Amino acid sequence: MKKAELLKEVVAGGGGRGQLRHVTYRFEDGVEQRYDLFDVRASGQNSAGVLPLDEEGNVYLVEEFLPALGRFGLSLPRGGIDPGESAEAAARRELREEAGLECEVMEPLWEGCVLPNISGWTVSLFVGRGVRNVMRTGGDEAGGVRTVKMPVEEAWEGVRGGKIDGALIGLALGLVALKK
Repeated sequence: MKKAELLKEVVAGGGGRGQLRHVTYRFEDGVEQRYDLFDVRASGQNSAGVLPLDEEGNVYLVEEFLPALGRFGLSLPRGGIDPGESAEAAARRELREEAGLECEVMEPLWEGCVLPNISGWTVSLFVGRGVRNVMRTGGDEAGGVRTVKMPVEEAWEGVRGGKIDGALIGLALGLVALKK
């Protein structure tokens, strides 16, 4: 595998949700390249999310404010993994906080870097089965959230038709379909 040498790293700024870094690498052929990286959480905190599915073939998503788009849209229940917390525990907590749901079974679905060209932020995804309603607890979502139940096919159409923006929803739906 090819190698790259980190020559320079500068933190350009940041806030509570992350930081911008400028890094410069030198490659084996001598070429130097600067990259702008955004660390989603300045603390390096990764996240976990869940695609809740019921026995009737419905998926549960959350409608929440998507600040990068400046509007509300659909997302997986997902959030940061707290220090000392497992990815599964974080996914269960976020599901309760954001969607007011619990799942009897949480199956690991995927873990990886979402946008490796600009961020090292990773997500652990689960599929949740045995869905049941519970009282929402905690949460920090601005503008409030609403749980949206829809058939899996409708969610697929939303992803393919550009009405559902979250790529993680499409990834989770695709991986669940492959497991069948």
